[in-house]
Amino acid sequence: MYSASRSERRRTARKRIAARAYMSWQGQPHRCRTRNISINGAFVETTALAPPLGARVELIFVLSNGSVIRVHRLKARIARVTRNGAALVWAPGGQETRELTHT
Repeated sequence: MYSASRSERRRTARKRIAARAYMSWQGQPHRCRTRNISINGAFVETTALAPPLGARVELIFVLSNGSVIRVHRLKARIARVTRNGAALVWAPGGQETRELTHT
């Protein structure tokens, strides 16, 4: 899946996912696309300016399974910013995070 390196700090495997989402920061939602996700966090690609390192955000997924539509809201912190997106670390204690990453 992803190669490990000496600087690798991921504690769990990531799954590739290309889902549309919204990242909300300071009350403003911005469209983004998830690139990968794990039990500990995700990487999102965005054309908007990413929030600063350490900022608290909410990632909002709208997922459908046939006629069932579910909205998932996951609280996170910005762990790394790149020129095309941001790495997020989930806030502790999220049952919804476990449900979303195990589907």
